[in-house]
Amino acid sequence: MVTFTLEVYSPGAEECLLYQEQHVVNMVGSKGIFSLRLGDGIRSGADYEDTAPLIDAFDNTVASITATTCAIGTTYNPAATDDRKLRMYFDDGSGPILATTQNVSSAPFALSAASIGGLVPADILQVNTSGSFVLDQNNLETIFDNANYTELLALIGGTSTQYMVSSPTSSVDFNGQQIVNIGTPSSGTDAVNKNYSDQNIGGQSTDAATLAALGAGQNGHVLVWDGASGQWTAAAPSGDATKLPLAGGTMTGNIDMGTHDITNANDISLNNNLTVGAGISVTGGIGVGTGINSGGPIQLTNQNELRLGDADNSNFMGLSAPATVTTDTTLILPDGDGSAGQVLETDGGSQLSWQNNARSVFGRSGDVTASAGDYSAAQIDNVAAGNIVATDVQAAINELDTEKVNLSGDTMTGTLVMGGANEIRFSDGDDSNYVGFVSPAALSGDQIWVLPDGDGSAGQMLTTDGSGNLVWATDAGGDVTGGANVGAGTGQIFRDETAGVLNFKTIATGSTKLSVTNNANDVTLDVVEANIDHDALSNFVANEHIDHSGVSIGTAADSGLAGGGDITASRSLSLDIDGTTALGAGVDNADTVLIYDDSGSVLRKATRAEM
Repeated sequence: MVTFTLEVYSPGAEECLLYQEQHVVNMVGSKGIFSLRLGDGIRSGADYEDTAPLIDAFDNTVASITATTCAIGTTYNPAATDDRKLRMYFDDGSGPILATTQNVSSAPFALSAASIGGLVPADILQVNTSGSFVLDQNNLETIFDNANYTELLALIGGTSTQYMVSSPTSSVDFNGQQIVNIGTPSSGTDAVNKNYSDQNIGGQSTDAATLAALGAGQNGHVLVWDGASGQWTAAAPSGDATKLPLAGGTMTGNIDMGTHDITNANDISLNNNLTVGAGISVTGGIGVGTGINSGGPIQLTNQNELRLGDADNSNFMGLSAPATVTTDTTLILPDGDGSAGQVLETDGGSQLSWQNNARSVFGRSGDVTASAGDYSAAQIDNVAAGNIVATDVQAAINELDTEKVNLSGDTMTGTLVMGGANEIRFSDGDDSNYVGFVSPAALSGDQIWVLPDGDGSAGQMLTTDGSGNLVWATDAGGDVTGGANVGAGTGQIFRDETAGVLNFKTIATGSTKLSVTNNANDVTLDVVEANIDHDALSNFVANEHIDHSGVSIGTAADSGLAGGGDITASRSLSLDIDGTTALGAGVDNADTVLIYDDSGSVLRKATRAEM
């Protein structure tokens, strides 16, 4: 079995994975031929690519797609002409392998499409003329003819003049026409016809003859109920001095409401006191000409104000509760007025009292000038803090004045400490640049350097004596490129300097010792040959070298020529064999020489004559 994975990616650099599915195919006997249909695969997981519909992966009408897996970022914003990338992986059990990546473009000539502009079939109006349905292009165009379409909109908006709505929300204009042929009403919301309204009031019949005869002569008659005949009729009113006329009148006594409320009332205007035994709840305003006496609390709800108007009621001052009150509090006013300048102060227990203003000086406000009986500055108790040791105001002012450092320049009488590795900076004339000193980031101990007394000589440098004292001193060595080392003078080791390159003086040859001496112009390097240890030279082999100043050939054990080999010379060679005559002496036939025989191991003597 081979598992194929199909993935759809966005085309840009963000490369967001938009869709993913798998197909498991039995490839036995297939000769490698297979066919996969995108959208028919197996999907699992909870990421975007595992749950989003296939149509969404190709939808270019959405503003933005937030994917789970993107090469860059997490968002893909499709453009109208965007393609897609289709990748296929196969896994035969050895791990997924990318088989191909193909660009998928839109195909306007496709015979079948899953969507049009992102709309699926369920979102599109389709022709249906089967059965009783008559939805086709012709009928649709008839309904949406300009005049018919306008009327449809009017019906929907409730403004059509062709029909009356079943539940109007405003008055209905019948254009002066009558509503005819209305039945007798049977419920309280039914409309009535003229006959019913003329003959009934409140569902009870009327004395139609008496009501029809009413005229100027019956001015002031009222509608009364005639219980005997069981109908409404008109009659002259009978007077009742105990009742207040509806047109208004003057009360001669109190109105006792018992325990009942006065409801649904507009403003109540009073020229005298209103005495209430319980609370008054008012949602509007209360206009009072003289005053209100209440036996209970007067409560203003919803953060309404208590307003006190001026003489002509053009402006007012008022009190209001804060937007949120955590605890019910009633402030108790003091008994009487206070003295001039005093303020209301609470004792923390809701009791207000008149007290002297604590912010005044000796009971006086504004610019205060000391007068007899005032406390002096020295009598005001203060506490010293920081570097200020004074404990009264004037002394503290004096201390600050004498101990401050003026920006224009001043003399320090104590130590100036630059904390936190801050610098001491010396700016140039226009403060554009500066030079300065700063301590290292970390110090192993405290160090003070004492400056020298006065300036030094030209060319001297500032040096330390190792005990914290700085002194002016002349440079003993100088720079190797300086005049002390370059030139023909005594003690100089360089002849000259060219473009920063130092040239040594000439080194003499033919020397007999190793030493450095100076003449008028050059430094001479001599070699002491006797002090050269040949055996200490690199790669030196004792048996392969002869001291050029002379060598003594002894016995075979210490001759230095063990191992054989030839003695060669590039110039005249003189051999002095102990016990023989020098070669430079006169030759005699009896003279002998030592030679090896053909075995190479035995020396033999031969005379000159024998040779």
